[in-house]
Amino acid sequence: MSTDQPWWGTGWRVPGWEQPSPASDLGAWLDLGNTPGGAGDADLASGRVAEALDVLAVSGCSALRVPLDWARIEPTDGRIDPDAVDHLRASLTMVRQRGLDVWALLVSGSLPGWFAHDQRGFADERTRRYHWARWVETAGELVGVLVEGWIPILEPTLWAKRAFLDGNRPPGRVDDGGGFARHLEGVHIASVEAALRLRSGGLPVGSAQWMVPVFPRRDDPRLPPLAEAEVAAGEVDEVVWRSWLRLLSEETLVVPGRAPVAVPGAREAFDLIGITYRHAVAVGSDRSWSPYPQGLMAGPDGQVAWSDGLALSLHRLAEALPGRRYMVVDVPAALTEGEDRSQYVAEIRAVVAATVDDGIAVAGAFLPRA
Repeated sequence: MSTDQPWWGTGWRVPGWEQPSPASDLGAWLDLGNTPGGAGDADLASGRVAEALDVLAVSGCSALRVPLDWARIEPTDGRIDPDAVDHLRASLTMVRQRGLDVWALLVSGSLPGWFAHDQRGFADERTRRYHWARWVETAGELVGVLVEGWIPILEPTLWAKRAFLDGNRPPGRVDDGGGFARHLEGVHIASVEAALRLRSGGLPVGSAQWMVPVFPRRDDPRLPPLAEAEVAAGEVDEVVWRSWLRLLSEETLVVPGRAPVAVPGAREAFDLIGITYRHAVAVGSDRSWSPYPQGLMAGPDGQVAWSDGLALSLHRLAEALPGRRYMVVDVPAALTEGEDRSQYVAEIRAVVAATVDDGIAVAGAFLPRA
């Protein structure tokens, strides 16, 4: 890969594993007892998977971001499913045979049910130090020779927000500030601990922090925002941005409502400072969130497709953590298919290229497919 120009990649799921595993917290929460996609459901020999990979390989894509699906590999505590392992290895081998690099995600949106429920998940220190550490080591042993790099946890802040504030993923809590703070602290620490373990294997490790530009909402576009909205926006920015940046620069994690925690090694844990970008938000005096920029049409996900927000995030990141290498891990595009989506993807790609031209070392970017 070039050290001057960014490499371009996209997301890819192991064939047959597109839906949540029935053994995952998300699969059980959605009551998907008949979820398709067991380890042997996808016929890798049919040619369809190979053809799709061939198309990617000639499209300018050079890397794939691939979730390993912990719940399928270890559906019960301490038991590795050999069929799932064989299926995963065969799938990754097909990717590598086409010259595509694999960046493996250890956690992406769901957790094994036994880990999240029986062992209390990331918020429990013993669980992090034993069960989580065991999974990190296991992943390295199972597929380390088939990957180019590692990403421990996708969007830890957004995961905690959805689970304990929004109620739209397990355990489905709403406005549970204490649960949010405990699990946010735990998942950040888990991400750093995993990165330090994975780096010892010699492969690069990237973070995947959800970076959302935050603005105070203007109730009247002709007037400046209210002071209460400024304060509320600052509180959100502290959780999403400043807390994480302090962790990486000072090795101290300060989650609002929790005592500061020293996290040794956090400064060097990640070779690539990776972020995801979905949208920007306007925060009101009542701490509610609404789409930003205000007044522009929102897409099917209720947010505004605003590529300039990625530019703001990358420049702020470079200013806060100068001299590092950066990576765009994901830019979900919840837009209608067709010209709107293609135009947005092209805009995002142009933003990344322009950021590199500005002297910011963006090593690569995983973009949605147009």
